[in-house]
Amino acid sequence: MEHNQTSIANKPRHAWVDVVRGLGIVLVFYGHYIQQGVDPHNASAVEQFRFIYSFHMPLFFIMSGFFFRPTVEVFSRIGQLALRRLIPVLVFGIFLLPIWLRYEILHSLSFRHDLAHMAFVYLDGRPELNWVTWFLVCLFMCESLAVLVLGRLKGWKAQLPAGVFFLSIGLLFCDYSILPSEGWWYAIGRTWFLSEALVALGFYIIGYAAFPLLKQLSTQRTLAALIFLVTISIVFFTYRFNHPQSIAVMMAARTHGNSLYFVVTALAGAFAMFALAILIQSSRLLEMIGRNTLVLLGLNGLFYTYLDPKLLSFFSPANSPLFVTLDSVVVTVLSLLLCVPIVYFMNRFVPQLIGNINVSGPVLPAFVKH
Repeated sequence: MEHNQTSIANKPRHAWVDVVRGLGIVLVFYGHYIQQGVDPHNASAVEQFRFIYSFHMPLFFIMSGFFFRPTVEVFSRIGQLALRRLIPVLVFGIFLLPIWLRYEILHSLSFRHDLAHMAFVYLDGRPELNWVTWFLVCLFMCESLAVLVLGRLKGWKAQLPAGVFFLSIGLLFCDYSILPSEGWWYAIGRTWFLSEALVALGFYIIGYAAFPLLKQLSTQRTLAALIFLVTISIVFFTYRFNHPQSIAVMMAARTHGNSLYFVVTALAGAFAMFALAILIQSSRLLEMIGRNTLVLLGLNGLFYTYLDPKLLSFFSPANSPLFVTLDSVVVTVLSLLLCVPIVYFMNRFVPQLIGNINVSGPVLPAFVKH
């Protein structure tokens, strides 16, 4: 999920790629709003929450694989990835710091302890000031691992089995690392989302292997329509069978429920979105949203952590599929509109802080020279 990555990857120059990224970030805003207002007795909200979370984060990891480019300069590439992913994590954490400080000053009896704890958890790779940016931390770990292993895999016949392998290892690691234990296994799996990064790497490799086929599919809309119908049907059929303890799949918490259903539903949902984007082909609105997924992701932390819960404390959707959908669509649209000025400002004046590390000016120099 990034605004501009031409310097580190062969950026897919296809409108449908930006369209699917736009669809993905809309699902993030929509799903996070529902998540904050999910009432176990509101079956309509729970169903939509489970449906979206069954595939929306795997979708982004698979899409990220589209942009991979092999390199022999391993340490240089990982350093660039750190600048592209982790600087935005810090920036969007600082963005929410004043709100957090105000809350802490008013409500906390151990302000200094909480501040020290917050610094520690960031060193541990957990961006608690803006939890939505967990994805960028996990993606950094995933991409760093990909730099080490993916370039050695030649052709889809080697890549797809590797993707399945890392999915299997990652899911096994997560299953054991979420046990109620404070031992070394738990600590290693939690630190910098290492266990989830292995799951993400599996999806990432599958995305890299599948992209040439998706490029061919992008010219065959009839086949894309058939694939969409089949894959979205698989999602509707399978997501209800997977009920993790947290009500829904939560990759940020390393909870996936049944591993088989998780992988099947995640892949089906992701490819349904790819097929839908190919059917849409071009949408200026979705393409614009898609080109700004990184900054919109960071800004979503404001809504997810502070604004959505406040709104839902005054107004909770009724238990009706139509009412939940209308309510969530309106809030999603308004939230995205509120982000527009900040998106424009950051792109115009400080693009280096949102991943464009090769850009120079107007306020900051380029972090990395061509």
